[in-house]
Amino acid sequence: MANIFDMMPRFSYSRDLHAHLKGLDITCSSYSAGTTIYGYVVMIMLIVSPIIMANFYYGIFNRPKFANFWVWLLNVLIASAITFCCAFIQSSSDLKHSRYCSQLHFNTVDCLLFGFTAATYTVIACLLISFIIKWKSLNNKKIPG
Repeated sequence: MANIFDMMPRFSYSRDLHAHLKGLDITCSSYSAGTTIYGYVVMIMLIVSPIIMANFYYGIFNRPKFANFWVWLLNVLIASAITFCCAFIQSSSDLKHSRYCSQLHFNTVDCLLFGFTAATYTVIACLLISFIIKWKSLNNKKIPG
């Protein structure tokens, strides 16, 4: 899962935070084989984005009065806010409780930038999901245009 964040641009959070998010253990000797913070955030993004977009196209928001760009954008922003919160809280929690390699140096701003990066990827995911699933919607098939 960290490969997604390796391949795509990041909002300039530090390489040290990147190493921590990839799973560098507290002893600074190896990367953990378990779930990384990147994996956790990608999982959140891949669960939240389809649910919110499916709700917009086929659920509660599939009504003529909600068939506009601004309601779609609000749904996308909600999905990205959820992902942002999860990314920021998880990374800053490790910072606050010193659960990271002592050779790494990162701060709260890095955690915020990681959250913004995750939120941006969520917006992109929602946009892609929208283009894939919107065609069978009764009311919202033309949003986004």
